[in-house]
Amino acid sequence: MKTIILWLVFFVFIILSTAIVGVHISAMLQPAAAIMIFGPVLLYLTHRNGRDLLGFVKRIITGEIDNDDVMTIDRTCSLGYLFGGVSVTMGLIRVMANLSDTSHLGTGIAAAFVSVVYAAVPSILLFPVMSNDACNSSKMTSVKQSAGYMLISFLALTLCIFVVLYAMGTTK
Repeated sequence: MKTIILWLVFFVFIILSTAIVGVHISAMLQPAAAIMIFGPVLLYLTHRNGRDLLGFVKRIITGEIDNDDVMTIDRTCSLGYLFGGVSVTMGLIRVMANLSDTSHLGTGIAAAFVSVVYAAVPSILLFPVMSNDACNSSKMTSVKQSAGYMLISFLALTLCIFVVLYAMGTTK
């Protein structure tokens, strides 16, 4: 029950901060990014756990994970960041493909930024169990590496946006 409460609090904070910033919640809905990130994550979880997927979810909720679950958690978080990087890249491709029509640049940039948020969702959902003794005793290095790759993708996105803004400013 504690895990579910933490999930609710995490998402309330995210939604509340989005509202405070003035971003309408519909701006956070990017179906292509959701499919690109959550599809492979769910496919992996289904492949990894098979018929015991509900058992895995139950162990996550109750916090009674074993060493095999730790590897699944580690890989799940990594996949979120990995496919988040792919989704950011797809958003950048959309931006670069529409440089001549500036009215479409905002949607590509928004899709790329929302991809960064979506990439963190598996880690956010699995964060409450990462403090479990089984997780602490193992080295969850791929999560750290994947988060680093996602940070690099985010920095590349930011750099590309500055390039696009500079290019738009010099063409006027």
